[in-house]
Amino acid sequence: MNIIIGNNGSGKTTLFNIILYLLGLHKNKRITKFLYEIDPELIVNIEGQRLSFKRTINDEILIEGDINEKLNTNELVDFYSSLLSPQFNVGDDRTAAIQIIRASFYTQGELYSKTDRDNLDNKIMGINVNYLKESKRQIDVFKNNLQKDEYSYEILKTYINNVEKNIINLQNNDHIKGILQQEFFNMYDEIFENKKILDQATKAYNIILEQYDNLKSERKILFNDFLNEYIEKTNGRSIREYSSSSNYSGSERIRIEFLSFLIKTVRHIDYPFLNTSGLFIVDSPFSFDMNNVKEIRKMVERETKLDKLQYIEFCSKDDTISPDWIISDLRNKGALNWLRVD
Repeated sequence: MNIIIGNNGSGKTTLFNIILYLLGLHKNKRITKFLYEIDPELIVNIEGQRLSFKRTINDEILIEGDINEKLNTNELVDFYSSLLSPQFNVGDDRTAAIQIIRASFYTQGELYSKTDRDNLDNKIMGINVNYLKESKRQIDVFKNNLQKDEYSYEILKTYINNVEKNIINLQNNDHIKGILQQEFFNMYDEIFENKKILDQATKAYNIILEQYDNLKSERKILFNDFLNEYIEKTNGRSIREYSSSSNYSGSERIRIEFLSFLIKTVRHIDYPFLNTSGLFIVDSPFSFDMNNVKEIRKMVERETKLDKLQYIEFCSKDDTISPDWIISDLRNKGALNWLRVD
């Protein structure tokens, strides 16, 4: 448990953004301007690798420790993909790892759209929806080309009929008819074969789609089981009692959202197909009137003690925070003198 406390305006959100910046996940001109003078360093464990992150004046990311790399921001996608090695039901997803790392940062008000959230949930659950989308795209392209061939086939049929009418009085017209008929049948055979291929591909796609739907349902049930367990551990009302999130109060919905993010970041050791980062960095998650905050933090602490999670929280001081958890108090004079904060 790593908790940094401070009053409003003391630099909590700035530090939150600096972590994003050093990991190459955020670019903020205001931060960049004074960081070059400070030369900050982030030391973190990801997938059992102890790593130090710095950024150079040329906007390169310098990584030292168990891995030594100098990367530009465009190379981070492959670096995080290699580091996390996310698993999928089929194929791979090159951009998934950096999105999973980015999803480890939680702040109220910065919510994903439903589409982005569903996309991210699929990546965390190890379901490669991009593979399914690409398969559908290729089938649609093949189908469109086949429709063009069928249109050409009808034109050829009309053309052959017209030619046959005009060569009735020509000598050797049987030879010409034979050539035309051969082309006609060649094209017919090709269309017929392509229709068979399209039919087989569509059936295969529908089977895979059904498998995806079943797998997604299974893994959503697994996540809901985790969520119910977390909610019950924090003395909250189980989501099993409700059919819709609209039955919750505002504070309950935010609590469930926080716990949902926790599930998507903690390491699920018994379920290696779930792709999570093991990092959870939060900015003022409990800056609202909410019950059971102490129980929630203790539950998070349990996950850190089991080595399933690294937790960093930026917040104002409250009586639910154990002194053992506080690693920095920004209320101290000069705590962030580089921000010119008294």
